[in-house]
Amino acid sequence: MVHPMRYSSARSRCNLLITIVGLIGMIGCGEPTAPGAELARARERWVRTAPAAYRLTIQQACFCDLVHGPVEVVVRDGVVQSRRDVATDRLLDAQMADAYPAVEGLFELIDRAITQGAVRVEVTFDPVRGYPRQIILDHRADMADDEVVVTVSEFGAL
Repeated sequence: MVHPMRYSSARSRCNLLITIVGLIGMIGCGEPTAPGAELARARERWVRTAPAAYRLTIQQACFCDLVHGPVEVVVRDGVVQSRRDVATDRLLDAQMADAYPAVEGLFELIDRAITQGAVRVEVTFDPVRGYPRQIILDHRADMADDEVVVTVSEFGAL
C-alpha cells in the first residue's frame, strides 16, 4: 500500500513544495496597500522626523528637457535655498523648482499622479524619515516615453 503523502516522482514533490510555499506566503497577507494610504503614512513619518534644514540629491530619468541631475537641493524651514547641478557645480534657475523640489514637493508629485489616475505609481519611502527615495510614474498606458523616475540618492540634515 502506498502512503497517501508519498509521491513517486520528483515533479510531484516539486509541485507539492511550490503549493506549500505559496500557501505559506499567503498567510498573514492582506490586501495590497493603497498608494494613497502608504503616502499618508510616509508623510506622517516625515512630519514627525523632518529636520529644519536638510540637503538631498535628486536625479530624474525621463524623456524631457530637464537637467536630469544629479541636483543637490538645500532646504531650510521648508523653503528651497538652492538647487545645484552636481556635475557642473552651477546653480539652477528658479524655473527648475517643480523638477527639483523639497521633500514636500516630492509628496505632491506622488499625490498628483495618484489623483490624476496614473497607470503606474511606485514609490520607495525611507523607512525612518518617510521621504521618497524613488518614484516611478507612468501617467498613460497608451503613450510612449512619458515615464518618469525620480531618485533621491542622498539625504542629510544640516
